Amino acid sequence: MRKAPLPPALPPDVAGADFLIPGGQAAQSNDLGEFRLFGLPSGEYVVLATPTYAFGSQAPSTSTRIATFYPGTSDPVAAQRISVGPGQTMGDIAITMIEVPAFQVSGVVLTEAGRPVVNAMVRLEVQDAGAQPFQMMGRWHQSRTDTSGRFTIGGITGGTYTLIAVAPVVTSRGAAAAGGSAQSAGTFSFGISAGSVGGTIGGGVMTETGSDGTTVHYADDTGTRVPVAVNDANVRGLEIVVRSPAC
Repeated sequence: MRKAPLPPALPPDVAGADFLIPGGQAAQSNDLGEFRLFGLPSGEYVVLATPTYAFGSQAPSTSTRIATFYPGTSDPVAAQRISVGPGQTMGDIAITMIEVPAFQVSGVVLTEAGRPVVNAMVRLEVQDAGAQPFQMMGRWHQSRTDTSGRFTIGGITGGTYTLIAVAPVVTSRGAAAAGGSAQSAGTFSFGISAGSVGGTIGGGVMTETGSDGTTVHYADDTGTRVPVAVNDANVRGLEIVVRSPAC
């Protein structure tokens, strides 16, 4: 299949959405909502558009877009298949993304002694993946706690989740951090908001290196897990106790 011209796939306010053929190629829409998937072998395909989300607390919103199959359904069984032949170009694939009510989950992360944990990682995972097989695709329902240990995760659709809170553990300090003032347990400020320059994820552990060379990691097996049900309303006032971070 030769490269296809960019089709008018989405309205401009859906710029930044991710498009993929499940199990195959992926692409991102441009500022006009246009996308292009090319180099496909002949066959039948379904196309899935997923919103792109950033880490961190999100501004309050009453609705959010969810993963949508062409031409405009969240049900993979109802997705319209596209047949592509040798050398064929399909330039009229328009997907209308679905919007649903959105809610927030918020609370505070504390040590066993009741002190706030700064920059703890807080993540929501779908508890029943079978009931929402594509809702979370392309989305990180994840945030970090602020200097008072508080967090807010927005853009949450109704459903049952597991909230995982993990305290940061400092594994090495860079030269800039070592020469600065000492930081006590639970007050280490690090992460994307503090200038993270790199990170890796593997084996249930996320490792990040900051701009000062300091490295921390978050290990899922040290985290606290709490069931959270979002039933057409915001969930507020959660208090999550985690193991004290080691600095």
